[in-house]
Amino acid sequence: MKRIPKYIEFINEEVGIRNLKNIAKKYKTCEIFFHKDLDGVACALCMKEFLNNFYDIKMKNCYQIQYGGLQYATKHADMSPDNLPIIVDFANSRVGYLLFDHHDRQAGAEASMGVYAKPSRSNAEIISGEISYSDIFTPQDIELIKTIDSANFLTYNIKPEDVQNSIFKYEKSESSAKNRFMMGFVVNRLLLAYKNKRITVKSLDGRRNHINKNILECLVMDSSASLHSMFNNIRNYINNAKTSDKSGKLASPEEIKSNLTDYIERMKNFRSIEDPETGETSEYDPTNRRHQFLSKNGAKIGKGVHYDEEYQIISQYGGGNMFKPGSYDRYVPFKNYPDANFICIVWPMGLIQVSCNPFKEKKLKNINLGEISKEVLASHQLKLSKYFISLESVKNEFENSQDWKAMKKAEGQDYEGVGFRFTDLKAFYSDCVYKKGENSLVKVDLENESGLKDAMNTIYENLNDSQKELLTNLKIAVWELVIRNSGGHPSITNVSGLQFLKYRKELMKAVYNTESYVEVLKQIAKEFINNLKEKIDAANKGEEVKYDTGGVVLLGQDINE
Repeated sequence: MKRIPKYIEFINEEVGIRNLKNIAKKYKTCEIFFHKDLDGVACALCMKEFLNNFYDIKMKNCYQIQYGGLQYATKHADMSPDNLPIIVDFANSRVGYLLFDHHDRQAGAEASMGVYAKPSRSNAEIISGEISYSDIFTPQDIELIKTIDSANFLTYNIKPEDVQNSIFKYEKSESSAKNRFMMGFVVNRLLLAYKNKRITVKSLDGRRNHINKNILECLVMDSSASLHSMFNNIRNYINNAKTSDKSGKLASPEEIKSNLTDYIERMKNFRSIEDPETGETSEYDPTNRRHQFLSKNGAKIGKGVHYDEEYQIISQYGGGNMFKPGSYDRYVPFKNYPDANFICIVWPMGLIQVSCNPFKEKKLKNINLGEISKEVLASHQLKLSKYFISLESVKNEFENSQDWKAMKKAEGQDYEGVGFRFTDLKAFYSDCVYKKGENSLVKVDLENESGLKDAMNTIYENLNDSQKELLTNLKIAVWELVIRNSGGHPSITNVSGLQFLKYRKELMKAVYNTESYVEVLKQIAKEFINNLKEKIDAANKGEEVKYDTGGVVLLGQDINE
């Protein structure tokens, strides 16, 4: 099939995708891999209905996907000749898949069967309104999906409590259009609260029996392209589904509301405790025996959230205790500190995220968080460019993630994810793998490196000693891992990949004077906040806000969850 490298080349075609009739002749079924949020679910529904209605290609299954561990822990696609694997609302592709996306860049596009990408506020609006012959979702539903995916809350005067609402009640005083819009926020809230749950349930129409299946995957299988259909199916799951956890059922919308209310109050005085042995942190509970023991033995207890009233910046470490269903919501800090303009949050798994308050007008319009990320990282480029870790460590990280372990627990010990394979290595790091030469490190020609393809295509736990040795002798700079997994825009940015520092603690000690990569995360977050304050000072004085990014380019995506 002829690959279409640019959006303009297919959008001008009569039907949106060149050679679609040839695709329809070749394939009878499809499998859809979708990003695990509202836009991702909507995209999967759009693609399911589009291919079924116009080309009689039936969706046989679907799977959620996410950046990081789940990207490599997800299931293998059926690569039989009559099945078409598709990825939607996700910026990383795979060999033999069709990719439909709305982000700025797509990694692995060269290996794809075809890439159809156009930057937009949501991917669903492109598939529903431009790729399809006719609208799949209603324009009103698409507007709600766009509003949530781009956090464009000011346009409709949306408050945190609207986004956080888990209980829908029809308001007679409001128009049906307004009621449907607000129902969409409830759909999103419940979808996010349940997104990691596995359920056993009969579909609302009685056609499918789902056995221990992820709830979002059930939702795509059962729903039509409509927020109302999604709402009704979620309600069916709440009333009838059995879950694989101790509770045995999904939390009710009322429980989710109560859990969130408690979480909002706790986060006002959030404190964290750090285990000195493992470096792991959790929300401090003075009644917890383990926490009592740790505190008596020198564990650090710190303030988890701080609000700088002068600069209107929230700084936070971790998300606190989020075990109760629906307790966490990313907009809680702006609920507690409504006057804040920015938040900088450090996630212990290796992520720093900074964003603007989407519920306030951005008065400091010259503040570009993406450019600040580049500027801060530029000061670490020399250190991180010389900080090499082994390819064996990278593969270990991706294939021993919490997502991978969760999939094995849910699917059985024989479960094997797709893994971090040779094609992924080529797609993301083809130009930055090195090995020792006579006098220095030399760049590796991946295609001609003996045994590399077989080693990369072997799941980590099945690698033999010689394969591990081969991967151990191949090196990648942490700098490359950071810039290829970090991204940013003026209103939201993230720095990711610094967890790889942990694989060479002796070098971390020499470079950063610590053996905890979390301390490095905190240091860089502090530098970001100080840089942001300098930019705010300049903007408030009416001075030009300048950025010295040192030529740094971030090749990843902004993370909106």
